[in-house]
Amino acid sequence: MPAVAWGVCDGGMYLNGTTCEKCVDGYYCPGDDTQHPCPTDTTDWYGFVSTLYPVDRVTQQSWLMSWNPGSSTNGAIWPAHCFAGVFISSPYGELYIESWYNGTDYWNGQSAFLWYRANPGYYLAQYVGTTWHTWYRYARPCTNLPEHAHYTGAGTPAQSDSSPTNDCPWECDAGYGNHDGTCVPLCGAGIGKIKTGNGRTFNLYPVAYTTPSLRIGYGGKTCYGVLKSGAAASINVRYNDQTYHLSD
Repeated sequence: MPAVAWGVCDGGMYLNGTTCEKCVDGYYCPGDDTQHPCPTDTTDWYGFVSTLYPVDRVTQQSWLMSWNPGSSTNGAIWPAHCFAGVFISSPYGELYIESWYNGTDYWNGQSAFLWYRANPGYYLAQYVGTTWHTWYRYARPCTNLPEHAHYTGAGTPAQSDSSPTNDCPWECDAGYGNHDGTCVPLCGAGIGKIKTGNGRTFNLYPVAYTTPSLRIGYGGKTCYGVLKSGAAASINVRYNDQTYHLSD
């Protein structure tokens, strides 16, 4: 490294005798010839994030790292700085925060809020980049849930808020069946489903949704199965010289 003629090293460097050397990991060098140890992060991340999102817990609070570019110009953020990494668990999903030390504290408006996993009923939006995770700016709620149903997974990530996916998978609650995208009551006669010989299962309803329908008597009541035109790998019936198959 070149000798220092002016007596002050650039940010990211410290003065070792007469030589500017790169600041070592775990320290930051703001351009005052000295390398300073990264201070302990005392930020109440749980309290801070809970003002923005519902928060379950801080899953890892927090470890310290430093970034030393070698040479740059001092600015609003230290050219060589420490940063704390914090994982946050929320009902929306998993959030990671990287926050830079500004010489006073770690929370200074220069933090990166990055979502990397969405919970059931949510999807990630606005792709940021990929490093050790694939990062997104937001976790957005899906709104495609019909009545009497619950989400079973996260939706497809969206590249931006202007092209939402809103396709979270869902299934009907107990006692309901998916008929044409809505959850309707299953037959309450003591049976609500019928299983075919090839292992497939179909819903039975208290009312007939198609004409014709498959009628099954049980316990003095009648349950109805949906029939659709054509043959399929289910129960096939002939009615008025036409073939129908059992469906949902």
